[in-house]
Amino acid sequence: KDISFLEQARKLVLHHHERYDGKGYPEGLKGEDIPMDDFYRVLKDAIKAGEIIPVFAGSGLLNNGVISLTDALVNIFPSPAELPAKMPLKPGTDEIVTCEPNVDAPISAFVVKTMIDPFAGRINIVRVFSGKITSDSNLYNSTQGEKEKIGSLLKLKGKDNESVSEIIAGDIGVLVKLNDTNTSHTICKTDKQVIYPLIDFPQPIYSYALKPKTRDDEQRITTGLTKLTEEDPTLIWDRNIETHELILSGMGPNHLAVALDKLKRRFNVSVATKQPDIAYRETIKGTAEAQGKHKKQTGGAGQYGDVHIRFEPMERGAGFEFVDAIVGGVIPNTFIPAVEKGLREYMADGPLAGYPATDFKATLFFGSYHKVDSKEIAFKQAARLSFKKGWIDANPILLEPVYNATIYIPEEYMGDIMGDLNSKRARIQNMESVGSLQIIKATIPLAELQNYVADLNSITSGRGTFEIEFSHYDEVGHDAASKIIERRKADREEGDD
Repeated sequence: KDISFLEQARKLVLHHHERYDGKGYPEGLKGEDIPMDDFYRVLKDAIKAGEIIPVFAGSGLLNNGVISLTDALVNIFPSPAELPAKMPLKPGTDEIVTCEPNVDAPISAFVVKTMIDPFAGRINIVRVFSGKITSDSNLYNSTQGEKEKIGSLLKLKGKDNESVSEIIAGDIGVLVKLNDTNTSHTICKTDKQVIYPLIDFPQPIYSYALKPKTRDDEQRITTGLTKLTEEDPTLIWDRNIETHELILSGMGPNHLAVALDKLKRRFNVSVATKQPDIAYRETIKGTAEAQGKHKKQTGGAGQYGDVHIRFEPMERGAGFEFVDAIVGGVIPNTFIPAVEKGLREYMADGPLAGYPATDFKATLFFGSYHKVDSKEIAFKQAARLSFKKGWIDANPILLEPVYNATIYIPEEYMGDIMGDLNSKRARIQNMESVGSLQIIKATIPLAELQNYVADLNSITSGRGTFEIEFSHYDEVGHDAASKIIERRKADREEGDD
């Protein structure tokens, strides 16, 4: 009901009218109201040329703005037959294929949405750009490189489905029960293959750790999450191998709330949610040598293993390197793999705080063995003892995941956002202006991003957005590391209880 906004929008369109109108208007007509037929024609031409993208506000639930949208579809949007030919590529090449928007052209269709129906199974909503798809035909998914058998064809009409024998260029229809076809895939003929570019979906920016409430929920959750993520490519789930948590990620708390509601209603899976644990890691900044001797004597055969290992830091992201520097046979070759195996097993639970150890080299340079009592298990235990002592002596530190963040905000919030980023240990990489929009690029620790959706919405009144992408691991400051270590210790003691 904001009339002033609507008037401003109309004036803006009229101001740019001459730019989009190839014929122009006589001098005497400038400044007067332009006839609506001409108004629609100019908008339609500009939309067809891809020069403007109209945006409509409304609510399907409240039935607000729906009539305006449908009127606009009739008045200002070009029909498929009026659009230029599509220019997909021949798969695996840069060769452009022309697909005219008519039924006689080769088939090319694009999957705009995949849904999982409890009764019909997987259904794919497709836009047919060229050619004609008929029921019971054989087509090809060029995105996946898989053949697909087309069964029933449907057209959606509100809540109802209408069975049809064909869908043609310009139609939006439904393909039922395809095996390997999902959102953003291309459907074509096997002998006339084309492929459209995949949709570049935004990366998730908000996550929950999920814990099934019952054993039955645990058995059903994988199926439910798999089907939800097939429907919505902006939802991602996986099991974090470092924190052992089941993680569901999406575009914000509301997005995940809707997904979890579907999980409950459609798949009868109830879960508890919490913020995911941060996958911290441990490494060392110094060099240390440590002996590990495991000697165990019982009534029968004993156990004996003795190793001397040098621990050295490596560059970030290098992982782990084991070096066998034994000379003179002080440890037989048959026991060397046990030392490396012991280190790899125990480095998953770092001595500093129980996080995985990484980015270091372990050099086995001396040791001893017993002809009778030395066994593989003894050298594994000796490696553990050496690792535990040498790690603490080599100045261990915590590493945390750091993300590249691109933040888009209106200009008036720049000061508040910069202050907030400074409090989040962010490092500003670049800033630029695009009109009244400010774009900030920064690196930010993941621990500071877990609530950033809410923080950014609060500061910008919902007008700011951001994208994130994993960058690297970096050292945690001393004060923050001390708090993390204490919290980790308390959590583990509580778990032991």
